[in-house]
Amino acid sequence: MQCDRAWAGNANFVALSCILTENMVPLTSLLTNKRNYSWLLWGTKVEVHTIHGGTGVSPKLLHTFAQITRFCEQMAKSPNSMIIPMAVNKILDILKNFRQRSELSEGYGSAANLLESCEAELDENGKVTTARKVTELTGECWVCAAKLYLHCRFFR
Repeated sequence: MQCDRAWAGNANFVALSCILTENMVPLTSLLTNKRNYSWLLWGTKVEVHTIHGGTGVSPKLLHTFAQITRFCEQMAKSPNSMIIPMAVNKILDILKNFRQRSELSEGYGSAANLLESCEAELDENGKVTTARKVTELTGECWVCAAKLYLHCRFFR
């Protein structure tokens, strides 16, 4: 199979659709579905942390969403497990420092640094207008969404 930019972009879009759909269904309906999104991690660290323009999210972050759903499923099957909460806490630690990059930007060391960088590029209406800033902010919004999903689905 040839892996090029078009294939990677299409695969990212399909994965986004599948993974976000799974986020919205009851865990009991997912218990029999065996999904594996490990192919999202194919490539270098830079490649898997690169935001795709069609979705605004990197393959690594999509894989993290799928991991959260999978751990929630496993916890539903084994509610007394001590290992699963440890793994989920590790994901939470990873998300606290999760950074994505794009073809337009190498990203920022923290969300605070990203927001500070936006101040200089606001238009007269207080909005960012460059493709670079919109991409960076969209990527950060996806990281925040993953944190919220983790808290609402697992730690509720």
